[in-house]
Amino acid sequence: MNFYYDPKIAAQVAAYVNYVCPVQGAQEEMQKIDPALAKSEWIFPTDEILNNSQVFRPLTPEEQVAYAEAFGRVIQG
Repeated sequence: MNFYYDPKIAAQVAAYVNYVCPVQGAQEEMQKIDPALAKSEWIFPTDEILNNSQVFRPLTPEEQVAYAEAFGRVIQG
C-alpha cells in the first residue's frame, strides 16, 4: 500500500484513472506528467470544493451483505 502513497506513483495512477488523488505531493509530480491534469479539480479538488462536499455514511454490516448479494446477482446475469 505504501507504494501507492509515493507522490510520484500516485501521480501516475491519477493520470491514468483521472480520479481524486489524496496523496500530498502528487499534484507537483503530476505537473511533470501532464500540466493540464495537474490543474484538474476532478483530480485535485480545491479547498472550496472539498468544503462543499459530503461523505456518505458507511454501510451497516447488514447493508453490506445485502448490496454484495444484489451485485452478485446482477453481474452473474
